[in-house]
Amino acid sequence: MSSNEWMGTGVWSGWRIVDGYLVSPIGQKYTPDDIVGTYNQTDLARALGVTKAAIQDRIKRGTLPPFDEGKTWRYETIKHLLEPKS
Repeated sequence: MSSNEWMGTGVWSGWRIVDGYLVSPIGQKYTPDDIVGTYNQTDLARALGVTKAAIQDRIKRGTLPPFDEGKTWRYETIKHLLEPKS
């Protein structure tokens, strides 16, 4: 049995969370991995507020984790770089 945990309003009208999934108005289910997805060098540079050249430099120096797939990182691999420092 499924239960609605949240129903969207405004721009989210028709969207809902059901049993831990984000469900679109047409019934497509999304997991957090689908939403967060992957980051390429440009995405990571934008998220960190640096240039793509700075990311390339970090790759050369080995101060970034290796790519997960092709030339992208999964969020889980680089989340420590994206989370606010306390």
